[in-house]
Amino acid sequence: MAQRYLRTLADCRRDTCDAVVVGGGAVGCAVVHRLLQRGFRGLLLEKGPFLLPEHVQNLDPVHQPLMTTAVATPWEVPKGGYGLAPQIPFLGGRALFWST
Repeated sequence: MAQRYLRTLADCRRDTCDAVVVGGGAVGCAVVHRLLQRGFRGLLLEKGPFLLPEHVQNLDPVHQPLMTTAVATPWEVPKGGYGLAPQIPFLGGRALFWST
């Protein structure tokens, strides 16, 4: 089960695959993993620019700006309301970003 990391769409166009999985969240990663285990060539597309090795709170301080920049906050919090954590799209999914 060979793995390659392609960084651009142009890199993806140079090769062929059996299946394209859109979204590198928990389910997308599991699906492409199963495809690879069964001998298929899968391509996993993720919109986020990050490949984080672990939870963002465990990253070195140089990476801490990720918590406040490049975030997707598709909601508004009313004044005095509950605070919701911003999300960063990246390989592994937004759920992994805030998992414990």
